[in-house]
Amino acid sequence: MAAAVGFRNVLVHEYVSVDDMIVVARLDDLSDLRAYIAAIATWLELERRPR
Repeated sequence: MAAAVGFRNVLVHEYVSVDDMIVVARLDDLSDLRAYIAAIATWLELERRPR
């Protein structure tokens, strides 16, 4: 997640020049984002269960 936050900061705040090819390559592999979404979904399911 930290890498995604850093990447977002570069894109949003323009800390450095952005290489379009890197952005496109990053969008080709969203497995880390899918894993994060799955983890959040699992956590939400667990939180909804009565205790």
